[in-house]
Amino acid sequence: MNETPAKIAPRLIVGLGNPGEKYRKTRHNLGFEVIREFGRREGWDFKRDLRLQGKLANGVMKDQHFYLLFPTTYMNLSGVAVRKALHYFKLSQDSLLVVVDDVYVKLGEFRLREKGSSGGHNGLKSIEYELQTQNYARLRVGVGPQDERELPDGRERFLEDYVLGCFTSGEEEFLPSVIDKGVQVISSWAFEGVEKAVRLASAKAKPNEEP
Repeated sequence: MNETPAKIAPRLIVGLGNPGEKYRKTRHNLGFEVIREFGRREGWDFKRDLRLQGKLANGVMKDQHFYLLFPTTYMNLSGVAVRKALHYFKLSQDSLLVVVDDVYVKLGEFRLREKGSSGGHNGLKSIEYELQTQNYARLRVGVGPQDERELPDGRERFLEDYVLGCFTSGEEEFLPSVIDKGVQVISSWAFEGVEKAVRLASAKAKPNEEP
């Protein structure tokens, strides 16, 4: 395994979702799909790590060490794995980026913030509870419909059914370009800084764009 560069703090990138084949293609797992593609391009494989209650991949890119974590605690307890990973690798919250789906952001759109509330997302709620802070970066990957009127009403049960549902065939055709942009935003955050990454994330993609 490559040694961590001495002068650059490692980055911990966490993709939220639920474990198991049942959930793999659901909207709620898009955060994990983004970091899996980030690692795949570098040849980094995810392996189960019982200490962290998750699957972990790691490697070095451009002298920057990355840990990629997929919590296997199920979404509502994601914070447990995040807290354990930060503690185990002796990392500060400044090194953390959480990649998460957002039903209130349209598919193809992104929101990158250095801190903020959970916005009702159970995975972010768990992280906030375990870390006792909202001060960590999060990349929200939109999974919402292009027409907001197609969203279920605000009742939690209907929204849960939506995010635990699979993408439509039309949405699936657009997913490669969404995942590709997510990878680009992560790279920008890690190597170019937050401001440039925020601008990149805010640039809107169109559903009919080729990946």
